[in-house]
Amino acid sequence: MNDSETKMKKILILSYHFPPMNVIASQRALGYANHFKKFGFEPTILTFDWSKKIEDQYCTKSDFELLIKKEINDEYSVIRIPVLRNNFLDWMGRKEGSVYYKFWVLKCWFTGDLDVRPDVIAFGRSEKYYIENFIKTSDYDVVLGIFSPHFHLKNCFEFNRKKGISYALDFRDLWTNTAANIDQQTGFVERIRDRFIKKYWKRFSSKAKLLSIVGNEWVKELSNFTQHSNVLSIYNGFENDLVSEKENVDFDQFRIVYSGTLYEWQDYQIMIDGIQDFLINLSLENRNQVEIHFPGTRKPGFEVVLDYITNRLGEFNLNLTERIPKEEALKIQRNANVLLFATSSKIRGFYSGKIFEYISSGTPIFAGPLDEKAVCDLINETGSGFIYNDQSQLSNLLADSFKIWEDKSSFVLNNRNLKLIREFSRENQTKILASEINKTLHDHN
Repeated sequence: MNDSETKMKKILILSYHFPPMNVIASQRALGYANHFKKFGFEPTILTFDWSKKIEDQYCTKSDFELLIKKEINDEYSVIRIPVLRNNFLDWMGRKEGSVYYKFWVLKCWFTGDLDVRPDVIAFGRSEKYYIENFIKTSDYDVVLGIFSPHFHLKNCFEFNRKKGISYALDFRDLWTNTAANIDQQTGFVERIRDRFIKKYWKRFSSKAKLLSIVGNEWVKELSNFTQHSNVLSIYNGFENDLVSEKENVDFDQFRIVYSGTLYEWQDYQIMIDGIQDFLINLSLENRNQVEIHFPGTRKPGFEVVLDYITNRLGEFNLNLTERIPKEEALKIQRNANVLLFATSSKIRGFYSGKIFEYISSGTPIFAGPLDEKAVCDLINETGSGFIYNDQSQLSNLLADSFKIWEDKSSFVLNNRNLKLIREFSRENQTKILASEINKTLHDHN
């Protein structure tokens, strides 16, 4: 064993989301797992068995230890724990919407169980049970809890309080985008919920060595909520091997792509109307050469957005699909002529996880309308695309790029800043976080 190995610190990462769970949240924890070892930390992920459905992960306390799964590779270890069945939580899950359920939610808020879903509460208690019964203080130098869900924050705080182990908290985002809404207007219940969340986030963060969140605007928000003095920005990134110069794409069809979930609070109407205007202004022959792809956008609960898309684009070559494997989504992005992104003019500092994959692809990005110093600044600074403020501007951008495609040429991003783009890689973001954690541990010692 060499000196660098003997000095390796051990970090336990609490993450509900982790592969094979196919959501963007899994990629943040996976990025840390893949790269921490390069910067002096030996990572272990504490998560759940996502090869199974949620209902198949439950067990009794007597079977808990038998069902723990451990995996190890060259970069990290994974501990997958089962979920302790709780008859009361099972019953409460069947009472959603009832008076009993509403009182239970209020009780959860008062006690800091902020996830207020019976199944998620069960996952959090199972994580707590594992920490209390299967981990010694000497096993790890530091714990990193990733929000969401909330229970990672609480379990880190309790672990520190009971056993004294240092911890840091990493926030992929805020609990709701309305917390950073410029024109924040919430109902009475949401305001009560927000008061409890702010109270407990402040408490759970009080002993943390540091906090991290995506983007400088949200650093300010998190600092205000928690009153913590050490908050830094760690972006959602991409793997280094995704960064490439844009190659000529297949000339058979002109492909417009929006990848992933499209939320109601995004200004999606401008984007959809801009696509429609562009297509209407084409000849029928040219129109048939255009494909519009929305991979991963078709989801239950998003009917308002989906209806808007189909009502305006359904007569054209529209491909609106459910969630697909990440590798397939990345391939679609790279084989696109244009990537579209709908920002929000009302949410300060919002960065979608997909935008970093977008900028790594080399495919031109058309984003809009101009937002609050987040995505649009990122695209401009990295030279990754163009900004539109209304549907006519987007329609014109699409028409220009279609003409370039029609002439058998490639849309070249002449000002693309590869050096800056690589700073947003998951490896570099992990390096920043590891350095700050190491510094706080050194200061503590």
